[in-house]
Amino acid sequence: MTALAFVEENGLMSDAQLNDAKRSIQSLFIHSTSEETLLRKLLEMVRVNHDLRQGFGEIAKISSRIGASVELLDSKFEYLKQYLSRITFTPEENEEFIEPLLRYSSRFQKHVGRFRLDMERYLELRETEARRSHEYRIAEEASERLRLRLARSSAGRELDAHEETLRDEAIGTFNFAETKRRMTDAQKECKAMARQIASLLADLRGMCQMAMNPDMRDQASEDRAEDLDCDDIFRQFTSSTKQYPRLLHLSDLSIDYFRLYQKAFGLLQIDYENFDRAVDAIAKSPHEYFDTKNEDEDFRIKIAKLKMYEGLIPFLELAQRLVNDYSTGRFSDWSKSVSELIADPDEPWSHISSQLLVAKVSAESELTTRLRV
Repeated sequence: MTALAFVEENGLMSDAQLNDAKRSIQSLFIHSTSEETLLRKLLEMVRVNHDLRQGFGEIAKISSRIGASVELLDSKFEYLKQYLSRITFTPEENEEFIEPLLRYSSRFQKHVGRFRLDMERYLELRETEARRSHEYRIAEEASERLRLRLARSSAGRELDAHEETLRDEAIGTFNFAETKRRMTDAQKECKAMARQIASLLADLRGMCQMAMNPDMRDQASEDRAEDLDCDDIFRQFTSSTKQYPRLLHLSDLSIDYFRLYQKAFGLLQIDYENFDRAVDAIAKSPHEYFDTKNEDEDFRIKIAKLKMYEGLIPFLELAQRLVNDYSTGRFSDWSKSVSELIADPDEPWSHISSQLLVAKVSAESELTTRLRV
């Protein structure tokens, strides 16, 4: 109880967790009359909270990094297409290098995009697996020995409502064949997705071999790339620049993109390995993990709203002056100036400028269609 009071005073658990801990004292003593067991359980809960906050924070950071990597590659590929479209190449130059470069880049981009989606799905599956494993552990622990203990503890006296609930929950979990089947299915799905991601990373590694000096390649990965019928873009680059000297002005650009693909794969590989370790926290304590996740999501929503306020306030302060300045000028000119102001990247509301522009369109459609009275 001293430990519980300390936890409550210092906010080391959420209110929901703390209330659960208090309500669980009676059920913990039903399982064992040892105060040491209760204290050990409480200590475990505090440690779990600490580890989960670290673990979930790591999962969120990794997911964010993967998303940023995909967006960067998307933007880089769009730039490459636009840059090359402004240059006139001969049919031979196009066939020997430009088309293979765009084909290779597009394929790499699609693989990375699929990796992002697979990782999102993998997290969902690991969460489901954790829920199913937790359900099975509860069912498995509801043994005949506990049934008899509960029966003995209630012999000769009437159970109160809380004790009735505890007993019904325990007895209701004895038949766990279906629970085990759901857990096994979830585990199979997780393993299948893990294999799919590993295969995808192996494909990306093979593709990266094609964007490096042949003397530095890993033979197994190079063989995989050949099985995928992937363009040997580095060899095509070196041979085409020798054959078509005009392509030499693309050397720095091409090498930069080859390096980008190498770095992108390396970071994704590291992120996957770290992610796989971080999600182990889910399986150990699923309820606490999901509580932590929900708290974190609530916090992110509050922060996002706060940033919106921080942009909206200065915009409204300036917009008020603009309204006062508008007198006899043409509305269309004034509207244009407001749009330009909203879209100014140097203003403190630039992070919500797109939402403001959408809101402005809606407001103007309302304003400009009003009938004169």
